Amino acid sequence: MGIRFQANRNSALAAMLAGCFLAVSGAAMADGQAAAPAFRVIAFYNGKVEAAHTSFVDEANRWFPKMAAQEGFAYESTDDWSKLNREFLSRYGVVVFLDARPDAPAQREAFRAYMEHGGGWMGFHFAGFALTPSQFPQNWDWYHNEFLGAGSYAGNTWRPTAAVLKVEDKTHPVTQGLPDTFQSAPNEWYKWSTDLRTSANIKILLSIDPASFPLGTGPKQHEIWHAGYYPVVWTNTKYRMVYFNMGHNDIDLANKPGKQHSSTFASDAQNKLILNAVLWLGKGNAAAPRPPPASGKAAALSVLNYLRQISGRQTIAGIHNREPNSRPSLQTDRVARLTGRHPGLWSGDFLFSADDVGNRAKMIGECKRQWEEGSIVQLMAHVAPPNQPEACGWRGGVMSHLSDQQWRDLVTDGGSLNKVWKTRLDGFAAHLQPLKQSGVQVLFRPFHEMNQGQFWWGGRPGPRGTAALYRLTRDYLAGVKGLTNLVWVWDMQDMSRDFAQYNPGNQYWDVFAFDVYGDGYGKTWYDYILPIVGDKPMAIGECAKLPTAEMLAEQPRWCFFMSWAELTFKQNSERQISELYRAPRVITRERLPKFE
Repeated sequence: MGIRFQANRNSALAAMLAGCFLAVSGAAMADGQAAAPAFRVIAFYNGKVEAAHTSFVDEANRWFPKMAAQEGFAYESTDDWSKLNREFLSRYGVVVFLDARPDAPAQREAFRAYMEHGGGWMGFHFAGFALTPSQFPQNWDWYHNEFLGAGSYAGNTWRPTAAVLKVEDKTHPVTQGLPDTFQSAPNEWYKWSTDLRTSANIKILLSIDPASFPLGTGPKQHEIWHAGYYPVVWTNTKYRMVYFNMGHNDIDLANKPGKQHSSTFASDAQNKLILNAVLWLGKGNAAAPRPPPASGKAAALSVLNYLRQISGRQTIAGIHNREPNSRPSLQTDRVARLTGRHPGLWSGDFLFSADDVGNRAKMIGECKRQWEEGSIVQLMAHVAPPNQPEACGWRGGVMSHLSDQQWRDLVTDGGSLNKVWKTRLDGFAAHLQPLKQSGVQVLFRPFHEMNQGQFWWGGRPGPRGTAALYRLTRDYLAGVKGLTNLVWVWDMQDMSRDFAQYNPGNQYWDVFAFDVYGDGYGKTWYDYILPIVGDKPMAIGECAKLPTAEMLAEQPRWCFFMSWAELTFKQNSERQISELYRAPRVITRERLPKFE
């Protein structure tokens, strides 16, 4: 138990050296003292689950110290997962999971905070495994669905065999100096429940080349792969991380102790890949150690992290500022005059009328001003359909219907309406880019009430329906236009319980919003939504009738509510508004922290 320096346990000399030096380059000596390591790596492992994984852990804990001595960084390892806490992690620039993931809630929270504050991570093979039901169920949505993006384990090859690996991205630092294809060390290869190619944030670095097929030797036929696309190394662009499918040696399971027939570190090209990754992660985090993030204090942090932080404890008050865009703080100012407090969330809209389209720049300027004043900001898009001019009417425009053929043309790359929509997105991006340059983080809700069929984008269930347009829009704005300052909101209304039919994919949205215009405050709706959202933030995206402080206490996961413009004052008394804005659990702008 505990941290130990890594040495070849079969070598007395290596053990002696490990006892004298912290795996740093011996060449980096000056005036008789060792130079400080360029960065520090801490590896966590279990070492108990399976012999094929244990042999990999033992190899890794011999190989990494050699690389540390060669490259001038420090490597330590531990099987004490209680050390996975904020204070301990703050000492390291890179965390490695060799053969497991944390299970304790406090450890998971500490790791997530570490990653969201810029830490580096490398995981191998079984660190990504999850299967329900099993001893290792998928009970950590953030880690498996958002962070890794792979979902659950869906199968594997057998026995462990080498594969020809194809470099998918030759420009990434992790793949520098690698040939286009190379042979890996033998491994048991996993496949996953989620197609990583559909994720806006996942960048696949290596996959199995078709030259590998058939892959596996059986005897079970389903464990021999003859075709398909299988990513084996990838990164999530929202974090500093790399996952490797490698980490399972070939062990003779028929005899105990089983004889080891392969080594994960037997491929020079694969070793270079792993070394590239640790150097990329470590040198990018050379400023570590980091102070642990503050909890509950007005310290700099991201909007999304703050929403996660208050989830279950407090709720931000917000209001939408409907047209005209020539007066983009109209409703916010009215609440402030009434209550003496400013809404914590300001919301604006690109809108559709000729006057409002012409005043979009003014609305964006107000968005920036609200952010600078300390508000969380949101932008919506009640805009014209792509088969009409950008300035249109409400009925027959925003509230209209595309034919099935027009819809297919819209969501098909290269279609005429698809091109028009991307041109519209170029226009939105021209307004959003200055916000990014000014450091403004924007909750972006492009298609509200996706199950509402009165809007041209809504009411189309299934993977090629409204969800496809959402994915297309995010892929374009985030991937092509580089708008990484957007926090993506998936929004539904309290009118149909078919939310799965409109989910664009958990990797495509950051916050779930629920519009309440009917019976949506009922607990059955709350209970219906909770398992859909998992551990992501959820909010009351729109409402006419405000929630009560008592209801928010009974349904504590709502991280903000946003009342709809003038309906706020038509559906609620001045006393009700004031009492809610002054409730202890409700956060107004005056109580928000400073955001990065």
